[in-house]
Amino acid sequence: VWEGLLRDLPRASQRALHQRVVEALYLEGGQGAQYEYQLAQHHVDGRLTQQPRLACDATRRAAMRAFDAGDDALAMSFFKAARTTARLARLELDRDFYVRLAESSLRLGATRKSLVYFQRALARSSEDHQRAHVLGRMAWIHHFESNAQACLDTLRAALAREQDGEVRHLLVQALAQADIVSADPKLRLAAIQ
Repeated sequence: VWEGLLRDLPRASQRALHQRVVEALYLEGGQGAQYEYQLAQHHVDGRLTQQPRLACDATRRAAMRAFDAGDDALAMSFFKAARTTARLARLELDRDFYVRLAESSLRLGATRKSLVYFQRALARSSEDHQRAHVLGRMAWIHHFESNAQACLDTLRAALAREQDGEVRHLLVQALAQADIVSADPKLRLAAIQ
């Protein structure tokens, strides 16, 4: 029904109608996945430039919810909108945003994009264990792509940054489970040092 109503309207009128729905949804209020997805989608289809901070918040929340639900295709559509609205609102997106965006990209098979987003997450990682986590994920991508040298370099960087013995042990354990460390004697040596 909704699509039928919109089909014959000019694009500007469609955007205006979506924007009115956004305003009505905020007035009515709501919670849960469907509410957040509808609110975000109407923001996307409405006028993003009208209230970019609100649109960024709504699309970011919907992206995170979709990511947590394992719906990476839906998450990616909202991540993209959140990045656009953040730029419009001159907002800086945080490490968690880029880690999840990278993970969604990875799950969808976009390894190159995933590496770019992990790089952005790395730049926003303030603590050593956060940096080690991101570097570990990047190393896994290099391993998956059969780029042994990039994998080795990234793992060395991750292990060099992580001084906490417990976290270092967990990192090495995760790499061993992925059969990265055992496949390369240099990595095995780097892991135990």
